[in-house]
Amino acid sequence: FIKTLNIDIAFISSSSWDAERGVSTPYEEKAIVKQAVIDVSSKKVLVTDSSKYGKYGLYSICPLNKMDVIITDSYLPVSAQDIIKKQDVELKIVSL
Repeated sequence: FIKTLNIDIAFISSSSWDAERGVSTPYEEKAIVKQAVIDVSSKKVLVTDSSKYGKYGLYSICPLNKMDVIITDSYLPVSAQDIIKKQDVELKIVSL
């Protein structure tokens, strides 16, 4: 069903993400749905907090560079911010 949609902006959440492994989840069902949404979306926005950075789940959703924007909090380490910016992904830091 999802593949029949045309989504302008998809806001994707994640329980685990990092620069090397990208966005992931411990649940196969969530990975399948999120991959389908990403495939049919014009703009992809990852919304996640820094406490989930550096963690990874069993199922890969996508590499970070498949996202257009990542919105996270100001506790994301500067080294991680630099790596993300080098992947040509817009990084929005929200102050807590």
